[in-house]
Amino acid sequence: MVRPRWIQRPCGPCAHVPRMLLTGMLVASLASCGPDAARQEAAIRHQADTRVPPGLPGEPAEREADRGLLTPEQIRDIRRAVESAGGTIQCDAEGQPRIVDLAVGRGSADSTAIRAAVSCRRLVVLRLRAEKLTREELSAIRSLGTLEELMLHDAAIDDDLLAELSGSLTRLKRLTLRNTPNVTDRGAASLAQARQLTHLALIELRVTGESLRALASLPSLVSLDVRMCSGIRGSDLALLRDAPNLGELKLGGYAIDDAAVRVVADLPHLQELVVEDGAISSVGLADLAASTEFAGRVRSLHFARCAGLTDDALALVSAFPNLRELSLRDIPTVGTFLDKLPKPGRLELLALSRTFLTEDAFASIAAFTYLKRLELARVPLTRQSLEHVSRLAHLEYLDVSECGLNDQALQPLAALDKLKRVILDGNPEISAQVLERWTGKQHP
Repeated sequence: MVRPRWIQRPCGPCAHVPRMLLTGMLVASLASCGPDAARQEAAIRHQADTRVPPGLPGEPAEREADRGLLTPEQIRDIRRAVESAGGTIQCDAEGQPRIVDLAVGRGSADSTAIRAAVSCRRLVVLRLRAEKLTREELSAIRSLGTLEELMLHDAAIDDDLLAELSGSLTRLKRLTLRNTPNVTDRGAASLAQARQLTHLALIELRVTGESLRALASLPSLVSLDVRMCSGIRGSDLALLRDAPNLGELKLGGYAIDDAAVRVVADLPHLQELVVEDGAISSVGLADLAASTEFAGRVRSLHFARCAGLTDDALALVSAFPNLRELSLRDIPTVGTFLDKLPKPGRLELLALSRTFLTEDAFASIAAFTYLKRLELARVPLTRQSLEHVSRLAHLEYLDVSECGLNDQALQPLAALDKLKRVILDGNPEISAQVLERWTGKQHP
């Protein structure tokens, strides 16, 4: 029997290297691949100390192959292929690739990267921006039987391939398709066979209400995202009333108007609502608030780029007594509606990025004493603004990126003992020393 390459007798410069040193080299090569270096080192040393004579059944390489393990050399090549395409890779405690993300930043999968990804037999998460890939290359994803999350952006996937994937990936719980123009209602309907799906996103697709009819039958579905699907009308949302566990719904586009959100108020299990680029106003928000059952159940409201939601309309948020999260992004509010909300209320997350808050609004924000997360990106702030923020004793996360801050303005935040993370990007007047103190990173 020919020995596996990694246990053949070394030659050349390595011929006289002690076995323990070689083991240390293997450990070093894997250390960057997983968070638990100690467990990796122990596992590799155990393999080195328990090798059987060559040629006998049960050699380590055979046992690793049976378990779907990749060698350090294979992992190195996979990492190189993924990172060359702008992606990232994360490994488990045994050093095996668990997450491959080829959609992060400007990353985009190429032929070499997708071959590397599908060679990871223990892969749990795969995210692809895939405009360079053919249908045939994408079909290889069917072999990833351990996959639990799949994201395909700009991919050449069609109805037939989607049906094949949903039938083959029996562990898949999360699926995101974005801008995949060859997927229609027929492909979306095939997802009804994926009974284990919990989170489904169909963004910028050419689907209609017929897709919602099929998806409503999924027993485990808790989150549905159909933003920017222009073929879905507001009245089609009534087809989701029979969805047994749908707790989160994400909507977007001008078809989402006051009439549409009136239908949403009748969905029996909904607790989280996201609306982006919608044509809703105080009329629609009043309809949501008027349904006492819906208003009492809702824990999270997120609105972005909805020009009709002024301060007068947002005052209706006071009718949601159990609200934990309120997110408003690119909304024309100056913050006077905050005075109308119950204090301290139950809010743990408040996001007001890209709004027009006046200085008076920050006194109201400080009264939400249970806040753990506050997002104020692109809102002009002063030291006085942050003095109000410093009264939020439970605050753990603060985003004040691009807020025109300097070192002096940040000083009040020192009083926040529980603050774990501060986002300070885009504030050029903050010194490198202060940035390092708050972020724990070196800055030029």
